[in-house]
Amino acid sequence: MNKEAKISQAQRLFDAAFAEETYRDQRSDAYKRGVLDALRFKTGEGPSPKATRPYELGTAECDAWFSGLNEGYSRGKHA
Repeated sequence: MNKEAKISQAQRLFDAAFAEETYRDQRSDAYKRGVLDALRFKTGEGPSPKATRPYELGTAECDAWFSGLNEGYSRGKHA
């Protein structure tokens, strides 16, 4: 089995979204985690992100994570 075959569908979608050649604005680690958490959920590779929320409500990290979830859910619609 080659290396690419071991990478999950969610991880491939995430890598494509944040590849250097996309020339997008920098995002925080919390935002990126939200994107990946949502992609894992949408592809059936992980639990509901809101059930496993990693940040305390009302914090900047949680706000960024929720924003990342929105992007991840959007990208995951076509997965």
